[in-house]
Amino acid sequence: MSETEHNAVYPAAELQLIRCFMDEHGIPMRSWLLGTGLADDCLDDTELRLSNRQFDIVHRNIARLLKQLPDAGLRLGVALNLSRWGMMAGALLCSRTLGEALATANRYRVLVRSRFQLRADVHDDLCIVRVAPVTGDLPVNLRFSLEVMIASLSAQIEQLLGKPFSFQRVEVPLSAESAGEWRRHLGANVHFSCKQTRLIFPAELLSSPLPFANPVTRAQILAACESEVQRLASARSGDVTWRVREWLSGQEGRPSMSTAATALNTSERTLRRQLQLSGTSYTQLLDEHCLQSAMQRLLVPGARVTDVARQCGYRDIASFREAFRRYSGMTPGKYQRLEWQKMTAGGSLAAPE
Repeated sequence: MSETEHNAVYPAAELQLIRCFMDEHGIPMRSWLLGTGLADDCLDDTELRLSNRQFDIVHRNIARLLKQLPDAGLRLGVALNLSRWGMMAGALLCSRTLGEALATANRYRVLVRSRFQLRADVHDDLCIVRVAPVTGDLPVNLRFSLEVMIASLSAQIEQLLGKPFSFQRVEVPLSAESAGEWRRHLGANVHFSCKQTRLIFPAELLSSPLPFANPVTRAQILAACESEVQRLASARSGDVTWRVREWLSGQEGRPSMSTAATALNTSERTLRRQLQLSGTSYTQLLDEHCLQSAMQRLLVPGARVTDVARQCGYRDIASFREAFRRYSGMTPGKYQRLEWQKMTAGGSLAAPE
């Protein structure tokens, strides 16, 4: 693993909140940390930093483990309070007004790992926030991702203001599935099957003073945020493992190293050397990508281990089983049976041979 991946800029504070959330649902850490490379005792490390990829894996695991809950994303969003953003939380809390805090969060959205672009406009007496994915590569799917983002934003605005808050109106391009849960969690007038996502609230709230405003502390924290932004930009532009992982995320099967080198505008020899210097190899990154894909495919109803092995580019079932066991600590069949049992609340589904 490269130094920039190991010392990722994203604070691990969110994992503490997720641990409390998942504990309430009786799910152990080893289940929702599966595939991240993180040990159960890592959460006690105050210096721990995570990559965007690891957070995405955690959110995919949560969506999978809580699949039986129609409002899983909303529940998670409400549970993720301001402390999830590490030093950014201090910058937001020390802002003069809600409007300044929201503008700061949008300006430094790279530090809060936002997968959405938020653009606010004021029309008459309303603030209309238009929400759109930055890319099509969301951690789970649009519904779950919007649930987490909107519910957490609503809860965090309430925490910033220090008093009850709910959006006046929420518009989402989703079906009305679980409409009652949306309205219960958000306390808002929610409209479904809209052309775009819009969050609407009274514009006067933007000028609401925040109870912990402190311009000196805010300036100090923002200086540290600028340094973090520069460090992240440097890591993303120069870290070859990050580039390879990003490219693999859009591929099927087991693309060759020469194909990867061509896609990344370099030679196979140079790519191999750069990965060696970063402490990894193309084969290692490819295996990680294929096994993550396999974990998702095994949860599809009717999925057969032999078919998943072939779809993920493994020529024989034996090598797939051994690779999967090394990666997850169990065979594909056992993993599939255990996860199906969780998703069916103790049902008796049996994995195919």
